[in-house]
Amino acid sequence: MSRRSRRRPVRKSSPMRTFVALAAAERLEVRTAFTCNMPVQENTLDPLLIHKYENPLPNPLDAASVYRPSSVITSRGVRTESYTIGMYQTTQDILGNVDLMGPDGTSVIGTTRFQTPIYGYGTSQATASFPGKTFVVPQNTNVSVHWVNQLGTVANYLMNPYMDGSDMMNTPDMMAMPANNGVPTVPHLHGGHTESASDGQPDQWFTQALPETVGGRAVIDRGPQATKANDTYVYDPSVNAAAHEYWYHDHALGYTRTNVYAGLAGLYFTRDGLDTGTAANKLGLPSGKYEVPLMIADKMFTPDGQLYYPHQVDPAGCVRMLPEAFGDVMTVNGKAWPVMHVEPRAYRFRVLDGCDSRFLNLWLTRDTDTTLAPAATLMQVGTDQGLLYKPVAQQNVLLGPGERADIVVDFSKFAPGTKLIMRNDAATPYDGGDPVDPATTGQVMEFIVDAPLTRSYPNPTLRASLLPAAIRQLTPTRGQATVQVGLFESEIEETFTVPDTSPGAAAGATTTATFTAIVPKLGTLEAGPLDYHDPNTESISLNNTAVWEIYNTTADVHPVHLHLVAFQVLSRQDFTVNDVTGAYEKTGDVRPATGSEVGWKDTVKTYPGTVTRIVAKFDRAGTYMWHCHIFSHEENDMMRPFKVVAPVVTPKAAALGSQTSPSLTTRFAMPQMSPMSMPPQAMAFSAMAPMPAAGDEGTQPTGQRRAVPTSSATAGPRGANTSSAGVLAVKSAVKAAVFQGLARGN
Repeated sequence: MSRRSRRRPVRKSSPMRTFVALAAAERLEVRTAFTCNMPVQENTLDPLLIHKYENPLPNPLDAASVYRPSSVITSRGVRTESYTIGMYQTTQDILGNVDLMGPDGTSVIGTTRFQTPIYGYGTSQATASFPGKTFVVPQNTNVSVHWVNQLGTVANYLMNPYMDGSDMMNTPDMMAMPANNGVPTVPHLHGGHTESASDGQPDQWFTQALPETVGGRAVIDRGPQATKANDTYVYDPSVNAAAHEYWYHDHALGYTRTNVYAGLAGLYFTRDGLDTGTAANKLGLPSGKYEVPLMIADKMFTPDGQLYYPHQVDPAGCVRMLPEAFGDVMTVNGKAWPVMHVEPRAYRFRVLDGCDSRFLNLWLTRDTDTTLAPAATLMQVGTDQGLLYKPVAQQNVLLGPGERADIVVDFSKFAPGTKLIMRNDAATPYDGGDPVDPATTGQVMEFIVDAPLTRSYPNPTLRASLLPAAIRQLTPTRGQATVQVGLFESEIEETFTVPDTSPGAAAGATTTATFTAIVPKLGTLEAGPLDYHDPNTESISLNNTAVWEIYNTTADVHPVHLHLVAFQVLSRQDFTVNDVTGAYEKTGDVRPATGSEVGWKDTVKTYPGTVTRIVAKFDRAGTYMWHCHIFSHEENDMMRPFKVVAPVVTPKAAALGSQTSPSLTTRFAMPQMSPMSMPPQAMAFSAMAPMPAAGDEGTQPTGQRRAVPTSSATAGPRGANTSSAGVLAVKSAVKAAVFQGLARGN
């Protein structure tokens, strides 16, 4: 078992209970009498009962799977497309044929199919699906989307068995609490160069129009940072300036991981004069039905075909988050282990890792090859934010959650009838965790080369260069400070009073049991780990180009996503933490980005004990997010804001006719603490642990395994630097600023 793997919890039926958690030692979370809804008894579906390679692979770019705008208006040369899209609960056949077992539990007596309840995006409940339909937008188009929440109340929340009053208690301010008890949602266009008000940030959530708890009027409740009164988001021409593969997904505070897991995700493509998506494109890119997005997501299911969200149960029997959530069924475009019949020609696959926590290391093998040797070259032609200058030939493609890869596979060299399996071997968690199960999560989908060649459709040759010129490296703005941030983990141990069931125990006797929660955080090198709602610490001047240095002090690889910007990966370098001074010291060679990372990105893999350097231009004023894109991490609470700040316009500058934008004022807002169906939670928190020096091992891109050293032999649990009192003092000062600011009304 890996250091963080846990057995699937035994779940027992029980009524609602009240329990008390007591502090056992310093820096442990203190909890006082709260209630939780006990999980119901349920098992999970054996994934081996699901028939592999029978479900036809849907193509999200088929005409029937693409949204059509409700209106198109062209004014002053700008095309504006308008859409109305809702979030609905519906059902979908995800699994296909599932074997039914006889009473003996060993013999198959038939097959069945399930209609799995899901959440989906659509223009109506009848059209809602997972994934949602696809946006295909011409270059420089203005897109207006009226998003409509139709998900009802939290009392009927689809993922309720896996959400509980105790679930988010490691981070109590990380849960939206609508006054009308509605299910909160907010769509985020991942990768979009979007205005802050339309960005779909966690505190911009909104609900269905529902009666208020007090008063009874039907109202839409909104988060403290939601400023779009009618929930109409604008993706202006700068969002659609060039060809991209974006994706849209839910981002509501405390509900992101379960809303997305339930199905709230879809794809968004922009086309331009080079990457037209038509047979007439000059780059030799496969198009039409030969261009196929692959949204890969792992899931788990109950024996009756309902979604099951991986979780754990604490000593009091309450649902708690796992550090990561890994499913045992691989789905592609909403189908379990699908099959695609292909012609002997080149295909373009737009691959997205849409998993909660799972990294994907993908390659193709012949189905009969027990050595699992790569059977096809994967020509990567693009990354998160568009085309590479030149294709990169690879045998495998490694993706973290949120990352995309644009690859071309030529099936013409294979004999008719050849079967190829897309495989995955990324460990869980990545990259020092448990190996995949080769019979389940080690397989993704199947390709069969048995479709007749359509000679009437062009089968072009991929060009050696895809862009007119090589991508030029951005130059940081003189005077703009380098942004230095960190990824941290600590542990919180809780002690519970529980009934003593040991032999000979007296009636009513109690004993203690402990529960350890892993808490991932973002922060700065000076302040250490910070909470999501702590004051902003990263500010970049409008139109400046800034370098970010991201120090990973944890034992895992984290896919870090920045909203708003497309960035370039500059380099990686090892570092140590000086145990005396607490300083972060870079060591060893600088490793420049190579291959498929020499392109535009919005999500980057950050490796343990490594500082990853990226550079981006920040050209829209406002507040945005940066976070780990492992959904279970960002919600607990590995997410922080950053601000792009416009310069202040002085009266003198205004008199001179300055064209500078006015200054941006953003107020820090605490999340709403309105009543909802979940019971109130009374908590107090002690100081977090000092910054860890990350002594756990991890694997680098080169495959070498090593530990993150400190400059001294003195280290605390899990490599924590126990002499970083100065770090705690700085963090305490930062947190004190929150309450001072609130007291002043700032």
